[in-house]
Amino acid sequence: MSDIRQDDASLSSKRESTNSSTWSKRDERRLFSKINYIVLPYVILSMFLQQADKLSLNFASILGIYADTGITHSEFGMLGSALYIAQLTVELPVVYLLQAFPVSKILGGSLVIWAIFMCTAAFAKNYSQLLVYRIFMGLSEAPIYPAVFLLIKTQYRRSEQSLCLGIAYASLSLGSFFAGLLSYGIGHATHVGTFSGWQWCFLFWGLFTLCTSILMLIFVPDTPYSRWFRLSPIEKRIIDDRVCDNAVVQNKEIHWNHILEALKEPRYYCHVLISLFCSIPNGCIVVFGSQIVHNMGYAALESILLTGASGVVHAFVSIVFFYFLYKTPCRNYIAYTSMAFATITSLFGMLLLAFIAADEPSVLRLFGFYLAMTITFNIGNQTLISNNVSGSTKMNFYSTSIMMANTAGHFIGPLLMFEREAPQYTSATAGCILVEFVCIILFFYIGWSLGKARSRKLLLLTNGGTQHREGVPTEDLTDVEDKNFIYKQ
Repeated sequence: MSDIRQDDASLSSKRESTNSSTWSKRDERRLFSKINYIVLPYVILSMFLQQADKLSLNFASILGIYADTGITHSEFGMLGSALYIAQLTVELPVVYLLQAFPVSKILGGSLVIWAIFMCTAAFAKNYSQLLVYRIFMGLSEAPIYPAVFLLIKTQYRRSEQSLCLGIAYASLSLGSFFAGLLSYGIGHATHVGTFSGWQWCFLFWGLFTLCTSILMLIFVPDTPYSRWFRLSPIEKRIIDDRVCDNAVVQNKEIHWNHILEALKEPRYYCHVLISLFCSIPNGCIVVFGSQIVHNMGYAALESILLTGASGVVHAFVSIVFFYFLYKTPCRNYIAYTSMAFATITSLFGMLLLAFIAADEPSVLRLFGFYLAMTITFNIGNQTLISNNVSGSTKMNFYSTSIMMANTAGHFIGPLLMFEREAPQYTSATAGCILVEFVCIILFFYIGWSLGKARSRKLLLLTNGGTQHREGVPTEDLTDVEDKNFIYKQ
């Protein structure tokens, strides 16, 4: 195994020496900074706004939506799940949309439609109207996450993508924090004008999302060669090499053999199951988080502020996790690092919620609530896919399948929050512990499987079975078809 890693290092050094005769590391750092300034703000905003918009329903439970619309606890849970079941119905067509249309138009257009329905939901008077708005919001949200992940995949080297994914998930956490702050402030200004607090939340985030999404329609770069980068001749050559490293060839044709290849891979089903299972705890918390904290004995507005503060903890965990994946030797063991972090954070948090009594305020129980979100599961899963799957249709199929599983998990989660089990929610807590334990086992299998596949590819390269590829890839090859593609475990 050590010989194989030495051979891998020698291949990388040969490539770096070849490139250094054409451009310097300073040139690439300058280009990397340019890409960050242009691409990352839109990645951050997309993730930030989606989380803030989703949590508006969570905080609405404390800000008067029950009284104003006459909904019950069960109906509130169904409102949370309805968005995800609507999303699930259109995830497969998203594969075609992402290949047929520019990513800026998919991302910006989806956010525009989402924002319009978010604003109009503020005027709903009953459960039926809220349900219709939530369904249409789910339909419009479906392409957003796959579009963001595709943007990261096409603009960044594989070695840089864990950093970008970490920032993306940290943005989700910041969305939680600022949505909590806004809702806390609105909660102190009861009935400004003729609107309740929950209506002002819906209107604010809807209008803010609408303004931002128009910018995305215009300014998000669709390709690494976009005019927004204003590339110099040297930077265009660096982009050629970065595209080669990513093994991404963008085209509008759907390759059915890519989908068939994915369906034959056991790792595909592991990734899908991880996405499904780790989304169940998130579904519970995203919809019922404020009520869970309120049931611990905290006052209504305190529960909003404390729920929003969880975003700071999640952002910190995300930053620490992607630092390990980007700056330490753990970047060579993504699956095993994900497994370790998930055990320390999410599983430990769920165990605290399960075994500490819920009948009085408890710092340890609140700490468990903060850790229970499965941030590290999601970052690890997406990083593994981003680093180990190539081929345009195969990558889109993987991403869409992951989002379908993620959506299904978020749909299931709120349905486990039975009102009769409050405040401990025994069924939901026990189910979350079980599925997180299964996810940890699946991560172990993925790491072992990728290690075997990596060894086979490196042996083929070192034995002269293929030649290292130079220049921009012109064939839309999958990771299996591309004999130069090296897996990262």
